[in-house]
Amino acid sequence: MNGLEAGTWSQDIIKPINGWWTFHDMNAELKPGDVLNFWTYVIKDGLGYRHDNGVFRVLESSTGI
Repeated sequence: MNGLEAGTWSQDIIKPINGWWTFHDMNAELKPGDVLNFWTYVIKDGLGYRHDNGVFRVLESSTGI
């Protein structure tokens, strides 16, 4: 990713589901060793908060593959 580009997946999450602010893509096929790079931007009480350079490493498959 270069800077704050949208990347492969991009979504505005406007309300929590069961208390969690989550993004689901049922078509994504992740496998152990894949690395997700991400950034988030939150607006609370009219102020914006940004978290850059997030990294998540996939350790195991949820499908049991």
